[in-house]
Amino acid sequence: MSAQAHCKEASRSGSAFSVLFADPHLVMAESICGFINEKLHCCAKGVDSLSDALEAGDRDHYDFLFYDCTLTGCFGIRGFQHLTSKFPDTAVVLFSHSVDHQFLASALDLGLRGYLPKSMPLKSLVPTIELLKSGEVFVPAQTMAQILKGSAEDRVSDTLLTSKEVNLLCLIEDGLSNKQIGGKMGVTENTVKMKLRTLYQKIGANNRMAALKIAKDLGEF
Repeated sequence: MSAQAHCKEASRSGSAFSVLFADPHLVMAESICGFINEKLHCCAKGVDSLSDALEAGDRDHYDFLFYDCTLTGCFGIRGFQHLTSKFPDTAVVLFSHSVDHQFLASALDLGLRGYLPKSMPLKSLVPTIELLKSGEVFVPAQTMAQILKGSAEDRVSDTLLTSKEVNLLCLIEDGLSNKQIGGKMGVTENTVKMKLRTLYQKIGANNRMAALKIAKDLGEF
């Protein structure tokens, strides 16, 4: 049965939901649409360009938009935000071979409904789409674990002081001036000022005493 026939039949049943697959490989998109049309009795359509996706969205409402982030005009956060602005009432799901974890984390924060790797077995699409239909967000467990690990490492790196920064704090605590610190560290006074500004920004201090107190409170000094 053709995709159009499936859409008509699903519409007549009164329980239809619609899916738009935007993928640079139209044969793949149409093959997946044929499979989920058959298994889920829905209305799924495949397109291979952003312009065709936007045209389809202007013509019909879709409950879900699955897209490949390598599709021209869909790359990165700006591409995702462009899609969500054009499909404000559609759940947008990433459907790509691989994805940058930082981008994925940001997109999830902005409302991405899930990420389905193209390596996922075709038979797994049906229960995953059913899960998405129930309002859940889907990301493979391994991918989510990597995202959470990366977030934890980012938080640690944001506050962890380097050995040079700890040394700088020691010299501050000894009451040395910027010029004296520069002499000890073998750098110019201006370089010391730059290092201090960087340190202040890193731990949220605005002067020497505050930097010492915050670093001690964080257990970094």
